[in-house]
Amino acid sequence: MAVVRYNVSAHTTGNIMKKCNLTPGRYVSEAADKEDGKRIYYARKKSRVGALEARQQRRSERRQEEELNIKREGDTYVPGGF
Repeated sequence: MAVVRYNVSAHTTGNIMKKCNLTPGRYVSEAADKEDGKRIYYARKKSRVGALEARQQRRSERRQEEELNIKREGDTYVPGGF
């Protein structure tokens, strides 16, 4: 059920319950609507034109900062090194 819910939508919970001759309640439908709404909102937000460039820029800045820290501090973790 989790795989179908992830791949299709949150409304599959209600559909599966119907197939099992169970009546999904009002709250099952409301929760599915809310969950699907959030999923769609974040998918649209992530697919905006500037979002990809901004994510790539942040990722690049984090990598550069990490490399700078390693140069400054050296290795902070050495297996078995106490």
